[in-house]
Amino acid sequence: MTDTIIVKPEDRLLFLPFEQERNAIEQMGEIYAKVRSNGTKARAAYLRAFRETHRRYGHLYDVEIGPRSFWHLVFESSRRAEDDIRRVQHNFIRLEMWPSVSVPNLISAHLGPVRLLEIATGEASNDMEDSMRWGAMRKLIIAHQYALIDLAYPADRIGMDIFEIERMLKPRINSSELVMLHVTARRNPKADFRVTKQSIVLHQDKGEAMERASQLDHKGQIVHAVYNLRCRVCYVNNVTYLVYTEPRGKSSLSTVLKLSRKSRNDWLKDQCAWRDVLVAVIEEGKMRLANRDDAKYYQVFCLDVLWRSPLFAEPEDRPDDEYRSGDYWGLKVLGRFHRRLDDDPEVIFSGRVEHQITTLRDWLVAQTATDELNHLVRRGFQLADHLLPDWFPQINWEAEDVREDHIAYWRQGVMPPLHEI
Repeated sequence: MTDTIIVKPEDRLLFLPFEQERNAIEQMGEIYAKVRSNGTKARAAYLRAFRETHRRYGHLYDVEIGPRSFWHLVFESSRRAEDDIRRVQHNFIRLEMWPSVSVPNLISAHLGPVRLLEIATGEASNDMEDSMRWGAMRKLIIAHQYALIDLAYPADRIGMDIFEIERMLKPRINSSELVMLHVTARRNPKADFRVTKQSIVLHQDKGEAMERASQLDHKGQIVHAVYNLRCRVCYVNNVTYLVYTEPRGKSSLSTVLKLSRKSRNDWLKDQCAWRDVLVAVIEEGKMRLANRDDAKYYQVFCLDVLWRSPLFAEPEDRPDDEYRSGDYWGLKVLGRFHRRLDDDPEVIFSGRVEHQITTLRDWLVAQTATDELNHLVRRGFQLADHLLPDWFPQINWEAEDVREDHIAYWRQGVMPPLHEI
């Protein structure tokens, strides 16, 4: 009888920081040119150069991937890299003050990994070509980082894991009904525009919610409304919980950011995650907003009925996040999800998962705050410390005036429209 093999994605990961990946690509250019001169086809030469250079840095898990499949993997990664570069430019950099960060659009046409490698490691005879060379190099560095992550824990596998976990939720926590709720609230400009607890109102009728939002707006209030929250109805003893669930799978950009500032083992702890927002509780036929005590009770309940094979809870051993606001509140359970591979039943893939639990009020406050409690503002600090100096070296990110100017820009980006203030 064949022994079952447990495969952990963290054991498959080879991740190179920006400068190391840049050095690897420079070396790739030399190997690629030599192999191509011997008559090897371009995609095969590219894969050979990639393997030879990256295996110098550690174990490279690439199974038996062929030149065509690898080319497509890096091709799709380069498309995501291009999108993320533009997204970061738009959301986190004041482009009107730093127009030099933009790379000529010509580079966007060269999405193929082979062409990117040729441009990135080629000669540049003028400023335009030098700018294109840098654009190709940056995109290929990020594309390789994304591809290496996908080799260790493919995005489609993360999606399948979240789907399977969601499928297990219904029978385990006695949840098969759905209720649609709508939320209206006021934002307080004197408290970083956070939603005030007293102003949160739940509506079962969307028209009623829209009418209240309109009335608040006419009174000069700053409105925050969330429509169409599909909430699961969960029965816990004699109490009914209305829970809104959102998948929290990490994007490639978020994963690279975490790997750039934390250890290899830590990046996986929330690759596959979901968040339960406790919206309301129904007791004796009356509905009220869920509070933090309700969330703690719900967590105990989930640990008892949800975290059973193939879900296995593990103790949290990672340090506190230095970027997290002291006002943030939420609960979490870390663990693993075991799933047998369809193409090899003797192999169990042991992916890391995270279950987050919070209340509607804490969820809304984190969305509406314009200080470090807000995810996008906090993300700006993380990017400025760990990725932006590499992605956009034209800007001196250590200069105090540059930092302060961008902090103001990030805060402005999550503020209500000016006409509402």
